[in-house]
Amino acid sequence: MDHCDLPSLRRFDPSIPIVMAKNTQSVIRSLNRRSVTEVDWNESIIIGDLSIEGLRVKHFGWRFPWESDRSKGDWNGRSYNAYSISKNGRTIVFGGDTAYQEFFKSLAERNIPIDLVILPIGAYDPWIAVHANPEQAVAMANHMKAKAILPVHWNTFILSSEPQHEPIERLKAALKEHSPSLALDAIGQTWKLGAV
Repeated sequence: MDHCDLPSLRRFDPSIPIVMAKNTQSVIRSLNRRSVTEVDWNESIIIGDLSIEGLRVKHFGWRFPWESDRSKGDWNGRSYNAYSISKNGRTIVFGGDTAYQEFFKSLAERNIPIDLVILPIGAYDPWIAVHANPEQAVAMANHMKAKAILPVHWNTFILSSEPQHEPIERLKAALKEHSPSLALDAIGQTWKLGAV
């Protein structure tokens, strides 16, 4: 619900293309969008001068708990993605929601230079099975050899049991011993691509 807020999406011009995970168009059916494209893991599409690839993460695809049927290994058929977005030799990875996983290593193995990775660092207590903690976010950024990290999924809403500022404090401590650089650490700041 925090990544696909329908009232927010209604404020965008309906001609703006939307890229979604496999089997998720039904979530936005009420928006009456002209251009909706679903991509699965490891699928790429071109929209204008952007190349967008669906990336695998460790999460789930249901919006409401009653939509899942774990006994069938099924999440209502809906998928869930991260995305790499490339243009003019620059690449940003939006990690979406994910627990720690090593799927992002494939980007480094393919020699894709990642200028910025946007990764979740909060809601790990008690949901560590589906949300990375700050140290795990740093590890995933390093898996793809990202130059900078933008932490999300913390401090905007109270989502979990960890103290409100613990995620950013732990992230800063983890980054002291590792790369990448920290792009932003508070709402309202500005960061420029290529500044690292």
